[in-house]
Order: sequence, then structure tokens, then C-alpha cells
Amino acid sequence: MPDYKYSGALQGLHFTWNEKTLFDLFDKGPDVFLPGTKMPVQRVPDKEQLAQLVDYLRVLTSPPKE
Repeated sequence: MPDYKYSGALQGLHFTWNEKTLFDLFDKGPDVFLPGTKMPVQRVPDKEQLAQLVDYLRVLTSPPKE
């Protein structure tokens, strides 16, 4: 988002959000995965629920099939 005031911890990072990074974010929590960010600490400790969440986000953000 162009006008969002990202934390210093996020401004210099160069990575892509993908299934692995999302899984790590919600498995470890943002305080461990991206220390210094403004993200609230949210973890999904149940691995099956976490896999379902990541899969849902993948489907939700996939380009439409033609």
C-alpha cells in the first residue's frame, strides 16, 4: 500500500509473500518472524488449521480461471 506507514523492520525487507512465508508468519508469530514490526502477535498453533488458512489465502488471491 503506497501511503501506509510501514515499520522500519518492514521497509528494508525484500521477500515475497507466498505459502511458506505466510505459514512461517502464523506459525512463529510476527514478533519472531518479522521482529520490530507493528503487526499484532497472532499465531495459529494447530498445523492443520494453519495449512487450511494458507490454502484459503492462496485460493482467495489466485487470478481467476478463464
